[in-house]
Amino acid sequence: MICWGIAPIFAKIGLNNTNPTAGLAIRPLFAAGLISSWVICSGSLHQLKSISATSWLLIGIEAILATLVGDLAYFAAIKKGEVSMYVCGPTVYDKLHIGNTRPVVFFDVVARAFEYFGLKVTYASNFTDIDDKIINKAKELGITEKELSDYNVKLAYNTYKKLNIRPHDYNPRVTENMENIVNFIKLLKDKGYAYEAGDDIYFSVGKIANYGILSGQAQDKLQIGARIDVEDKKENPADFTLWKKTEEGITWCAPWGDGRPGWHTECVVMIDSIFK
Repeated sequence: MICWGIAPIFAKIGLNNTNPTAGLAIRPLFAAGLISSWVICSGSLHQLKSISATSWLLIGIEAILATLVGDLAYFAAIKKGEVSMYVCGPTVYDKLHIGNTRPVVFFDVVARAFEYFGLKVTYASNFTDIDDKIINKAKELGITEKELSDYNVKLAYNTYKKLNIRPHDYNPRVTENMENIVNFIKLLKDKGYAYEAGDDIYFSVGKIANYGILSGQAQDKLQIGARIDVEDKKENPADFTLWKKTEEGITWCAPWGDGRPGWHTECVVMIDSIFK
């Protein structure tokens, strides 16, 4: 399966441990290194020691640059002849901008290329329909968060159509998966990978020995305050929010108090629910 997000951390914790190569980050080689979107692959990768550009053209879409090994590799689907793709979709607080549409177009090409090479593609891309930006925008317009997100989802579909985007097989929404998200955070907390501090639940990155391996940033090299919010209540400055307790905007019930999830928790739950 190909997807964008933070799934490699959670895949090793307990949602889906069946594939030992789950969570290898890749980017399709035919992008020629010009596209910066990172994706995550739960297929099998077999490293190639050396390969020429001409050989890559012959291999086609099955040749990829595997970030984890830093070399070209073959991609073998988990199910023969099938590929599952999950691409993180837009946060629908407004109409789509070019930053939203670029990955839509790019991964549409990826899906069509897989199909061209004879693979059956199941493609899912979500809509993040709850977020601080959505709450603030809804307040500004004097409407509900649902009214705002529904309107912008409709605009997004219209944009997809104008761009001749291959229809996705699934377009899940975060708000439709809240029960599973709460259960997932509880699972992480029960397993010791998350902790409660103040009003929030945080993921403990220190529980993952090789955290940062895909980005090439070792934990001991991360600088406090450099692209990381410094909060005294965290056990580690790099720990990130799984659940935010709040009374502002729309909220959901959870054992730790009413609130809403951090974005890290959303896509991995939807991935698991669609591609079990």
